[in-house]
Amino acid sequence: MKNELIIGIVVVFVVIFVLEIFLKARIRKTLTTSLINDDLAAFDSIRNNRFTMLLLPRNDLFYFDLQKAVALKDNQLIDKTIRRLESLKLTDSQKKTIYSTAFYHYLSLEDAVHIEPYYQKLSELKGSDGITEEDVLYDVYAKKGHKYLDYVLDLYEKAAIDKKASLELLLAKIYENLADKKKADEYFKKAKQRLNRQTTA
Repeated sequence: MKNELIIGIVVVFVVIFVLEIFLKARIRKTLTTSLINDDLAAFDSIRNNRFTMLLLPRNDLFYFDLQKAVALKDNQLIDKTIRRLESLKLTDSQKKTIYSTAFYHYLSLEDAVHIEPYYQKLSELKGSDGITEEDVLYDVYAKKGHKYLDYVLDLYEKAAIDKKASLELLLAKIYENLADKKKADEYFKKAKQRLNRQTTA
């Protein structure tokens, strides 16, 4: 009888554990889908539901808030939400995800002022002295530099065909920063032709 009771309790705990995992995954998927579909009313309804706030940890909730702020292009809300996230105990991996979200948002706007602090935070999290994608993009788009020209040319030579268009666009921007219009136009034209071929293939 005692053994049966113990088994019953274990089964109940396993069922609750599995159900919790399922519900968390479902809520995360629904929140993500509402953001992808630009349905912010649905997002707010789910995000502010008491059950959601009870089930999801605060770092998850705040990260979804960050994604919403990015979708709204609300820079003030982005920075405020990141400060809320920084008040929590986060792993380096979580910090990298958060700072990368802000970095790439401001990069898309070529907003050097707002990019800089997040680039510095990402640099502090680097595990080595190697060159990262963020190093290159920060130099090219925020500083309007050409420091990594040789590095990007080397990547371009070794890149697979499906990666070349993005590197051609990057090289076009680097040559633009160098005021080399001929080279910039050359790589932009290559990228445009390659993307057109990929679209019609």
